[in-house]
Amino acid sequence: MKRITGTIAENFNMDEPNVFVGHAFVLGGKTSDSERVLSVGGSGCVSSDLFDAFDYTALGHLHSPDAIRHPKVFYSGSLLKYSFSEAKQNKSLSIVDMQEDGSFNIRYRSLTPKFDMREISGVMEELLDPAFYQSQKRDDYLKITLNDEGALIDPINRLRQIYPNVLHLERKWDLTDLRRKNSFTSVNERKSELDLFETFYQEMTDRDFDSQKLDLMVSVIEAVKKEEALK
Repeated sequence: MKRITGTIAENFNMDEPNVFVGHAFVLGGKTSDSERVLSVGGSGCVSSDLFDAFDYTALGHLHSPDAIRHPKVFYSGSLLKYSFSEAKQNKSLSIVDMQEDGSFNIRYRSLTPKFDMREISGVMEELLDPAFYQSQKRDDYLKITLNDEGALIDPINRLRQIYPNVLHLERKWDLTDLRRKNSFTSVNERKSELDLFETFYQEMTDRDFDSQKLDLMVSVIEAVKKEEALK
């Protein structure tokens, strides 16, 4: 890239603006999940100072127009959202008014897609409640996080009856439980079976071990002990 920009600069007409148009990942740019890895040789780590000779540098590759903060180097950003990591991005067109001396002004025209890409969360009962979904744009592309505990029967198809374009479904507690399991360390001191289970439950789920769960486990432990005693 240094050789390319240097060769171009050698042939500049200094009496008119000089604009570089390219496709590269400039160091410091913010990525999202939907961009392909762009790394041929050192092209994945291009420094912005390679474009200093140009009045304006228009880049493609990163999907956000705010991917880099630089007075003369800009990404246009993608016209649409291509992953949920872009859900909160504002897509736009960049309109550049350039003067004969190379100075410029940029205006942005916001783009509103027919179907937006959004994230919503809640318990199943709430998400299927007309009082909630009637205020939603239900045909958007959605990532839904369910906050329910316990088993759910066919949640994706139930949700798609209301939200036809659900693209991703996940459970809040499944994610929390997985993180807990990955970080769980056993306790070595001597505890009762009930104490051990309570500690395990709280470590694994991040939820309260309430009186209903306690009574259930007491009955299970007692039943197992009685069965063991009869052997």
